[in-house]
Amino acid sequence: MTLGAALAALTSARWRRGAAAARLERTVKPCIHCGGEEAYVVPTRVVPDFDPAKLEPALRRAFLMKQNGYCVICGLYQDFNRLGPEHLKALNALGKDALTSETAYAAYPPPAEHVAAFNARHFGRRLERWNAFFAVERPNIASALFLRVWFGAAPRFVADRFGAATAGLDMSAVCLRYTQEALPQFTALDGDINGVLDGPFLATGPYDAVFTFHILNHSCDITAALRQIRNLLRPGGFALFSNEIERKPANPFHNIHPSEVQFVALLREVFARIERIDDCEDGFVPHASPFTVKHDIPDIVAWA
Repeated sequence: MTLGAALAALTSARWRRGAAAARLERTVKPCIHCGGEEAYVVPTRVVPDFDPAKLEPALRRAFLMKQNGYCVICGLYQDFNRLGPEHLKALNALGKDALTSETAYAAYPPPAEHVAAFNARHFGRRLERWNAFFAVERPNIASALFLRVWFGAAPRFVADRFGAATAGLDMSAVCLRYTQEALPQFTALDGDINGVLDGPFLATGPYDAVFTFHILNHSCDITAALRQIRNLLRPGGFALFSNEIERKPANPFHNIHPSEVQFVALLREVFARIERIDDCEDGFVPHASPFTVKHDIPDIVAWA
């Protein structure tokens, strides 16, 4: 299904109520997907999770200005005033640990209770679902790349279950260091995964599997990012996407806010086969569940 066909998904009662407050405008930048230059723009108040005074004035002004809306050509909900490469390089140089109010990332090591709570929330059910999925699919995973390792739960699972060599990156220096120290066989790689995929890690591989966790929402060019991920895979490998279906338009880091239908349509343009792993996190999540087909939190698997 193309994004044009997926536009019908936006005509739900919920979207029509939201669109009533929107206005048709020429966009600051073209659509992230189709290049369209008009959108129904929804006024959005940006809410950073840190003091924006940490940013130098020009970067701060760009960071706090968003033009969220629905492209009139393809229907993709996104920010039409995305940061440029020079802004992203400046943000990434500061690092995610400095750009959050979460005190767990303020020093090393992070509190054990924070790590345990995070892993229980995001990986308790997820790893059970992965285990069941892999028992059916029986993939051969000798090497795996993780784009956002968090505290190492996913690399540990893959290393233990498949005996795979694992490597990866994170936006947080604290998370990357924690994972490397907890998993001595894990290889920490260099590069950027916030907004753009760039750096030496792109020359590694090919991998049997690439796991991403909530990085595509940050993309300045979603199709380019998906193609880069595809290029990191060997033929027949797969990419597994977690927590990429989210709508947080007030989050200044988020550039794209896809529904599940839109996200799968984007994947179909790059990958050969798409599968769904149902119900990977507990509970109803207001910024995700309403925008998924089964109103759960799925992971999506895309095969090369």
